[in-house]
Order: sequence, then C-alpha cells, then structure tokens
Amino acid sequence: MYRRELLTIISYYGEQYQIDKAIEEMSELTQALIKARQDPDNLTEENVLEEVADVWVMIEQLKLIFKGQEVVEEYVDYKVSRQMQRIMNESRQRRKLLKKS
Repeated sequence: MYRRELLTIISYYGEQYQIDKAIEEMSELTQALIKARQDPDNLTEENVLEEVADVWVMIEQLKLIFKGQEVVEEYVDYKVSRQMQRIMNESRQRRKLLKKS
C-alpha cells in the first residue's frame, strides 16, 4: 500500500532525511501520548491519531529504506504470539491463585 508513493518521497528527500523525520514524528507521538495521559479531560484523540498516522507513514518508509518488510512481519508475528502466550500463562496463574483463596 502506497509503496510507489513512499519510494518517491524517499527518493525526493533522501534516506537520511526521512530517518531523521521518523525520529521527529515518533517524538511528536510520544509528546501527544504524554499530554493525553497527563490531562485526560483535555484529551484530543484527533491529535494522537494524527500522530499515529504520521508514525505509520514513517515506519512504512523505514521498512523500505532498510529493505525489511518481511523481517518486520516475522518479528511482529513472533512478538504478538509471544505476548499472547504470556497472557495465557498469567491467566492460568491468576486462576490458580483465585482457587487457593
């Protein structure tokens, strides 16, 4: 999705610039999340979601720059599976503790 356009953007601005831009966008997302956590009454979900979109675009570019689409997908599969296993293990532990009490 958007591969051609993202390659054009990378080619136009250059890889190093886009890597720097990715760092900037991730920082902006971090700031938006901190602000949302510190002041939930003034949460602007739109701002957080816009920053998520910016980071997503940059991550897609990073995967192209580092030629890592498949590797990233493998890591995602592994990490999601690992976390699901942790949840299952923790749930079993909780059930055991509840039975004892």
